[in-house]
Formats: sequence, C-alpha cells, structure tokens
Amino acid sequence: MMPSGHKFNRIVCGGGMLVVGNAFQEYTNGETCLTVEDLVSSPKVRLWQTTRLVIGQGVGRSELEKIYAFLRDVDALDDTQVVEQVSRKANPGLVHKRFSENVLVTVPHKSGRTSFEIDLVIDDACAELSDHITGVHLQGMVLIEAARQAYMVCAPDVMAEYEIPSGERRFMLREIRVQYHKYLYPLPTRILVQVSDVKYLRRTNIAVAQAVMEFVQLGDVGVTISCKALSGSSKTTLEQEKLDGARALAAITAPNPKHTPLAV
Repeated sequence: MMPSGHKFNRIVCGGGMLVVGNAFQEYTNGETCLTVEDLVSSPKVRLWQTTRLVIGQGVGRSELEKIYAFLRDVDALDDTQVVEQVSRKANPGLVHKRFSENVLVTVPHKSGRTSFEIDLVIDDACAELSDHITGVHLQGMVLIEAARQAYMVCAPDVMAEYEIPSGERRFMLREIRVQYHKYLYPLPTRILVQVSDVKYLRRTNIAVAQAVMEFVQLGDVGVTISCKALSGSSKTTLEQEKLDGARALAAITAPNPKHTPLAV
C-alpha cells in the first residue's frame, strides 16, 4: 500500500445518514442510507435522529443543491452537517470532458513530491452509468475512467516538479492494469495516486511516466490501477493522430483491403 501524506480519514455514518444517487437505490435501506429522491420526499421527522448527512456516490451538483434546498425548507440547514466533496470537482477541460457530470474526481491534494489524494465523485448522470443493471456496487469501468482522470489532474503538478515545459499538451495512456481486490460501494472513496519513473525526452518534447492509483473505502484498498502514460505537444500529437487516421481510412477503402468486415 502506498504511503499517504496524512492519515486517511475514516468516514463512518454512526449517528448520521448516507445519501447516494438514485441509481444506487438497491444499496439503500430506508433508514441510515437513502437516495436523494427518498430524502427530499421524506417528512421532517426522518431528520430528527441525525445531525450529519454524508454524501456518497451518484450525487451531482444539481442533486446536492436539491439536498440543501430541502434542508432549508424543513428548517434543518443550520443544525445539519453535510459532508461532501462534490463542490470540489475538477475542471471538465482538465480531464478532456465537456460536461461536469462526466467529471469523476476532485481537485487533487498534494501529499508528496509526486503523490496525491483525490476524492471520487461519481454523478448518476455520467456517461459510464447510463446503462448498468446493478445499483449496489460501483461499476468497474467507472473506476478505470476515474483512474484516467485522476492521472490527468495530477500530471500538471508532476511536470512542474520535473521542470517539464507545459504549454498545450495532450496526455495519453499507453498501458493499464487493473486489480479488483473487493467490491466498492457508493460510499465516500479516496484515490491515492503515486507517480514514478518520470522521464522527459527533450528532442521530441515527450514526457513519460508511470502511476499507481489505489481506491480506498473505510481505510481498505478495494481496487488498484496501474498505468503508463505519455504527453506531448497538442499540435504534434493531433497531427500524428490525423495522419494515422487517414492511413487507416486509405487502407480499408483500398481495392484489396487487409481487413474485410464479416458478412452479415
């Protein structure tokens, strides 16, 4: 397990209530865990036994505002602590996204020269959850996308540490390895990121690095994702991408293509 910059904060819902997105309805129990819709449609009496709401996975910014509006309506806002990380979401452009609901990570907290801590903030409306049949555990592919985003939000700090020219750059994963140790649930989840083997090739303006990301719930690592990535000039990499795409198109439309689609 990677060292952390500070002791991982165990979030326990004793005396509190966990609120998750509506996609995780099957995980709720109607008492200590509710969906957003169940909470805001509840009578005020349900809040009398709690002074703390812990925001789990599946809750986006619009749902968070709905929760605050509900607390104001039932005159419980001043007496209720809302534990949430949604308001710390990373900028969509930094992780190659257009819409906030597709951002799965927060702004990183730097805990070492190339180590970081990030919170997982899955939104019900994200692309990866658009068609998943279970609402109990976190989907594996969502975690892989979160790992990609986690690397990208940390990369600028790592480049600055190694005095690698920034400018307009594109970051690309070249290799990825996933180890699922146990199911992860729609609970608060921290991602511990450790970047290593950073190299900069001045002649080609290419930077390469490796990273290990551990997904931690209640102090235990549930998933470990390792990757190798590179970054280069946005202009150069885009030109190469277009060139490779044109070659592929020419090959498939040639009189005798190397690959013929299967007959239907």
